[in-house]
Amino acid sequence: MDADRFLISQGASLRVALTLIEKNNHGIILTVDSSNKVIGLVTDGDVRRYLLKADASLDDPVSLCANTEFLWEDPSTSRELLLKKLDHRIRVLPLLDENKKLVEGNKDNPISVADQWIFKKPLSDKGPSWQLISTQSEG
Repeated sequence: MDADRFLISQGASLRVALTLIEKNNHGIILTVDSSNKVIGLVTDGDVRRYLLKADASLDDPVSLCANTEFLWEDPSTSRELLLKKLDHRIRVLPLLDENKKLVEGNKDNPISVADQWIFKKPLSDKGPSWQLISTQSEG
């Protein structure tokens, strides 16, 4: 899985954002500025709610519906703390460095081994309890 499947420029259109969300199969994207600093998190629900407004357009920038007050963690954060932060409302915690850039996990931390950068609670109760979205290719 390539991290670029989750990163989008804050000026990109909602149409492009929805395409990226559909392709990555995780229901989220992270908006970034010109230096790849993560500045927002967008879910498919955020886009849907925005588009229900009377004057909304698929050509509007994704930044208009991005949540800039999203939760994130350092990749060295313990598994226990990550689990405590996730609940029915918070399903995804991006792992960012002090400059808010997406980073690879810390090999010494069992929750964030190399190339894993997002801790995610599944939408379904079936299957594994928790999963990590990895930037490694699957195959």
